[in-house]
Amino acid sequence: MRAASPVIAQAADLARQFHDILVGRNAAGLDPWLTQALGSAIGSFARGIRRDIDAFRAALTLPWSTGPVEGKINKLKLIKRSMYGRAGIDLLRARIMA
Repeated sequence: MRAASPVIAQAADLARQFHDILVGRNAAGLDPWLTQALGSAIGSFARGIRRDIDAFRAALTLPWSTGPVEGKINKLKLIKRSMYGRAGIDLLRARIMA
């Protein structure tokens, strides 16, 4: 595959490098990766990261995460969707507190 499509091979390599940066929380590796990625097939993805670079750096360097809250938010949205049009806020509140 690499010989057949060097563009796809480069995009796959950059995706793996980005994964390693995130998993390793390597904020120092973000700028060199962005430089490479901006001129590649995943340039639009890299431009999106560059637009919100401060948030990405914070995610890589700070110990805080919204992960514990995400599960609760998903549960709330699921309950809300399942009750669409059936009941008011009182029943929704009762189901969430259960």
